[in-house]
Amino acid sequence: MAYQIGDGNSGETTNVGRSGVPVQIGGTAATTVGFYGATPVVQRATAATHTTTAVVTSASYGTLQVAQMQEVMNTLAGLGLWAA
Repeated sequence: MAYQIGDGNSGETTNVGRSGVPVQIGGTAATTVGFYGATPVVQRATAATHTTTAVVTSASYGTLQVAQMQEVMNTLAGLGLWAA
């Protein structure tokens, strides 16, 4: 079931949650989430590129770091937050 936040008015401000109370989008890894008209998708699976080791300096930037950046780009594009 999908719920709409706001009524689509131009210049609308939508307040979600209360001060000090966290707001969660997607209750589980299986919950689908999408933005800007993108088809909602489930959370991407964990990949070997999710490690943050070897991400220290620009001198260590190599194949692993390119793969990590591509994973970030793919995740954001899948959510509709990165124009593809």
